[in-house]
Amino acid sequence: MTGTGRYAGSEAERRLAAVGGWEPTDDPTLAAMARDVELLGDDERGGGAIDEAPFDLGIPKPRAMDLRKLWRLGKKTPDPQVLAALGPSIPILLAHSVTAFPVGPRTPRVWGIRYHSAVFGVDADTVDLQPATELLDIATVGSQVDVGVSLGGQLEVLPVAKDALNEIPGVTLNDAKVSASLDEKAKLRIRFTLSVPKVISGPDANGGAGWQLYAQDRRLEGHQALLQTLLIPKGTATLRIDVVSSVAAAGWFGPREWHFESESFEVALDGA
Repeated sequence: MTGTGRYAGSEAERRLAAVGGWEPTDDPTLAAMARDVELLGDDERGGGAIDEAPFDLGIPKPRAMDLRKLWRLGKKTPDPQVLAALGPSIPILLAHSVTAFPVGPRTPRVWGIRYHSAVFGVDADTVDLQPATELLDIATVGSQVDVGVSLGGQLEVLPVAKDALNEIPGVTLNDAKVSASLDEKAKLRIRFTLSVPKVISGPDANGGAGWQLYAQDRRLEGHQALLQTLLIPKGTATLRIDVVSSVAAAGWFGPREWHFESESFEVALDGA
């Protein structure tokens, strides 16, 4: 797919192909993961004569939700002190998602996806994000993860509820579900599936966030939800969100990386 660029896609999900050829990348995580598995052949490493990206990416339009509206929909009473502490800011939940689509009959056994978002046009501050690096100490690949979100935007990993979630009607997030329970007055519960065995993540300036997702001898099962909370100015109705992404694979002569075009989304704030 060298030089192919973007596939035609809907606003629900844009499917992208890598632009240009591969570049060498200094990725110690990929190199270390490659040393830990028995590599069966050059094709599976993404090295040798294979110059095409091992994956296309599916990136849906992010979904932005005012946390104050979520509180109302969940029939919870916002803490007046929390609202006062927010001052001129609105707390929002921003739901991203990414899917890797293998290209060709074989895919490398050790690979990674980089997903980075940035907010333009407004002053924004990232409060928290999930999945986070420490999540892998708690959850296993393929399992469901429950995260509590506070009105101020803090995200906290919770024990997975044994009972079915009481989902909040009318709330659609990319590959994640939101519920409210009577015994958790200060937070709502978000559930998503963890699809990869290693995550490195962190906030960036002006509402940015980045995730590096790694797979080691595994296939990506379905979509990976990426959750971010932000503070933005009151009165904001839309956000411009740019997403930069790439895929990388271990090779005999070191990790290789393929880049995708930057994608720009105009995201309406639900609840503004």
